[in-house]
This record gives sequence, structure tokens and C-alpha cells, in this order.
Amino acid sequence: MKPTVNNLGVSHENGAIENAHGSLKHRIEQAIKVRGSADFQNLEVYRRFLDQIVDKLNKRCQGRLAEEQLHLKPLPHYRFMDFSELTVKVTTSSTISVKRGLYSVPSRLIGENIRVHLYHDRLECFVSQTPVITLSRVYPKTPEGRARRIDYRHVIHALAAKPQAFRFSQLRDDLLPTPQYHQLWQRAEQQFDPQQACKWMVSVLRFAYDHDCESPLAAELLQQNPLPELKALQKRFIRRQATQPDIPAKQHTIDTYDQLLSGSWITQEMAYV
Repeated sequence: MKPTVNNLGVSHENGAIENAHGSLKHRIEQAIKVRGSADFQNLEVYRRFLDQIVDKLNKRCQGRLAEEQLHLKPLPHYRFMDFSELTVKVTTSSTISVKRGLYSVPSRLIGENIRVHLYHDRLECFVSQTPVITLSRVYPKTPEGRARRIDYRHVIHALAAKPQAFRFSQLRDDLLPTPQYHQLWQRAEQQFDPQQACKWMVSVLRFAYDHDCESPLAAELLQQNPLPELKALQKRFIRRQATQPDIPAKQHTIDTYDQLLSGSWITQEMAYV
């Protein structure tokens, strides 16, 4: 076999590749129509669905592939670099901007320069050589748009120090993790005054994170009418620290320091042994 290259700017010379790509997309579209739904339980189920289509398509060329495999060289020992490397700085809002996508990161990284390994499905973030977080990649719905991936867990403790910033935050709707929490925010605005509503909502998000009860807490609060007061929630979730018992401190006598300096304590230790 003799390899050839395409001429720069002559797009129609990619036909051998583009035609196969279009054919595969058409087969996937037809298979989804036969299936009756494009909703999949999770990513792994969708990948198995694609593998079945590709395996069926590749049966046509198994003989030719077997012939080519006899002439292929061994794979390299190390994985090739299948990611793009970027460097971004974490803003004061605890976010980074990567390829028309806005991502939240833990607030402890504010001001840090983060090195990002950008894959097609994830972002692996490093500070120097230390991995700090891995984020799922998001894509905008339109070529001109932007996408967001905001996780309230990254900023909730910083936000709890200034809960009034929640109301006018540009990321407010993204900070609410589920539709249930959007409903809670709407009800809180109706029931409480603006200042109390912000404090109530931020506190609920913090309780959900600290006690790992995001879904159960939202379902429970939505069933209550009116919403419970913040003091009732604090009494339930904030654990009072137990008072520490008084431990009497014994003051050593001066002669014990004389024994330490003279080495007499060594003789006493050996006598005990």
C-alpha cells in the first residue's frame, strides 16, 4: 500500500472518509427510529447501542481487515496524546472558561493557574503536577452559544458566608441542582422577604451537601406548606458541639527539672524497666 495525502483546501477529496461517516450517522438515526426512543438509561447503555451498530457494519470488511492485520506493526508502549492542553486561571467566582464552556471548580482554587487536559468527554485539571478535579465536558447547543456546568457543591461554603449574593448571581439558576430546588426557591420567594429567602435557600443547599441528602431533603420540604422556618432547620441539622470536660493540669515541681538536666530521669526509667 502507498499512502496519499489530500490537497489543502480541496474538501471534496475527503469523500472516502466523509461518505463512511455519513453512512454511519444515517444507520444510527435509523436504529433509533426502530428503537422508538432516543432516551437511554445512562452513557454505558448508549455506548453498547452504538457498538452493536458498528459491529454489524464492520462484518462486511472482516476479511480485508484480517489481511491488513498481518502487516500491522505492534502498538506503541505508551498511550498517544489524545487531549489538548490548556492553561486557564480560576476567577473570583470560582469558575473557568474552556472552549465556550463555563465550569465551576472548588473555591479553594480561586486565583490558581490550572492546567487542563481537554478530552472529548471530560476535563482533567492539574495544579502544577497535582491532579485536583475531573469535570464532565459540556457543549453549547448552538455554534454561537455557550454552555455551563455549575456545581453548587464547589461554592456552597463560600456562598454561605455571603448568602445575599445568591439572588443577583448570574449563576443562580445553575446553582439549583434539580427542578425540585427551583420549586423550593420560587416558594421561598413567595413566603419570605428577599433577604430571608436568600439565606433560607443557601442554608438548605448547604444542609443538602453537608449531610448528603439532596433528593430526600427537597422531596420532604416540598410536601410542607408553609415551608419550615430557618431556625427549625438549623436546630435539626446543626449539631451542637459537646462541651469538653475540664482536664486538670498538673504543674511539675522544680526538682523534676533538675532531674531532667542532670540525667537522673534516665536512671529512674531503667529502674522501672
